[in-house]
Amino acid sequence: NVGDSRAYIVRNGSVKQISQDHSIVADEMRAGLITADQARNHPQRNIITRCLGTKTEVEVDIFSEKVQEGDLLVLCTDGLSAVVTDEELG
Repeated sequence: NVGDSRAYIVRNGSVKQISQDHSIVADEMRAGLITADQARNHPQRNIITRCLGTKTEVEVDIFSEKVQEGDLLVLCTDGLSAVVTDEELG
């Protein structure tokens, strides 16, 4: 993945984000500098650190995830993930 579009697996009512956001706020959360609550209203919450189309080369996260029968794969842009919580996806 690249940017802040997300991939989730919904399994047995439990939601797991399997992609990593590439944004200033996500970097700060991973570093333990801010909480998820602080990130939701952070003034830089929409600034991404990776995207397609601005450079000739971009670092892309490639990963695999085991899926099971009955799993749901949810792919969404920040337009959804900004207004729907992970719990609401399940």
